[in-house]
Amino acid sequence: MARTKSRSKSSLTEYERKRDFSRTNEPSGGAKGPNARRKHPRFAFQKHSATSEHYDLRLEVDGVLAS
Repeated sequence: MARTKSRSKSSLTEYERKRDFSRTNEPSGGAKGPNARRKHPRFAFQKHSATSEHYDLRLEVDGVLAS
């Protein structure tokens, strides 16, 4: 698994090297430090049009918005 993590990190480094964050409003995702944890997890409601229109609730789990 460490191999996959290393590959992901190098891919992200390559991506950030190619990006010009001053030209877009996309966040750079810079680290805020090892103790930069929010007090509460994030959440979002997503409007979803499938067979019937409904809303999905997404909760933050380990830094990722999961459904």
